[in-house]
Amino acid sequence: MHIKKNGAVISVIVLLLCVAVYLNWSYSRSEGEDAAVNGEQTGVQDAARLASDQDRLEEGQWVIELAQENGTPASADAANDRLEELGAYFDQTRLERQTSRDQELSLLKETAAREDVSEEAKASAEAQIAAIAANSVTESRIESLVTAKGFLECVAMISDAGVSVVVLPEIAGLQASDVAKVKDIVIQETGVSADMIRVIESQ
Repeated sequence: MHIKKNGAVISVIVLLLCVAVYLNWSYSRSEGEDAAVNGEQTGVQDAARLASDQDRLEEGQWVIELAQENGTPASADAANDRLEELGAYFDQTRLERQTSRDQELSLLKETAAREDVSEEAKASAEAQIAAIAANSVTESRIESLVTAKGFLECVAMISDAGVSVVVLPEIAGLQASDVAKVKDIVIQETGVSADMIRVIESQ
């Protein structure tokens, strides 16, 4: 009878050990699965963030960091509106430049065609017409070369006083190296000295 009682006790102990081992294994497995799920979720979030960053890089979108009066960053909509305003500025500047040139050319052509002006005046008018045409070509070439250097927008204006170049860099804040790049291009295309070149960042 005593032996049977000992056997029953041992059986109960073994059963309890088995249950404890099973519960411990089940708990460990549950923690591992939770960690794996969390890891997968984190990996998905990281991948999504990286993909989003890569998309922005590939678009090459230049977002200006605007600041409100309280110093907080402006919203994305405000930054996009600012970009549209800057794009409109360059379009308007080119239009005004072309309008001014057309008016000047019209007057010069009238002078060259008139019979009551001297030959010297006609020759001067024709020379100015040729210079305006050459300047227009040079301005377009400067703008193409500057944007090829990584600037988002550029408009160049050649006059007797020198060359003015308004640029929109990829990152706000025109650097000395940016100015040097633009000046090198202008000098190469026009032959003017560096002190006759103005490089301005669009505001």
